[in-house]
Amino acid sequence: EAELAGLAPLFVVAGGAERLFDECAELVERAHQAGVQAELCVAADMPHNPPALAGFHANAAQAFARSGRFAAQLLAVGLLPTEQQAGAPQAIVG
Repeated sequence: EAELAGLAPLFVVAGGAERLFDECAELVERAHQAGVQAELCVAADMPHNPPALAGFHANAAQAFARSGRFAAQLLAVGLLPTEQQAGAPQAIVG
């Protein structure tokens, strides 16, 4: 029952054979109801955490690629901060 309004856009990857699939779908639906941009990417026939298997299965690789496109689109329109805007720590050399 968390408050989702005001969250940054969400990209949820779920395996089609994942035990938590219903919870993933519910999160995306609740985010939409709260006015949050959210997308559910289903990797058919995959277990939990498909992107971790991107090097081994085409469905996982497709889900991983879609997550990259989602982030790239948000960066292109300024909906995600860049590292500089977010105040990312600078590397210490020496």
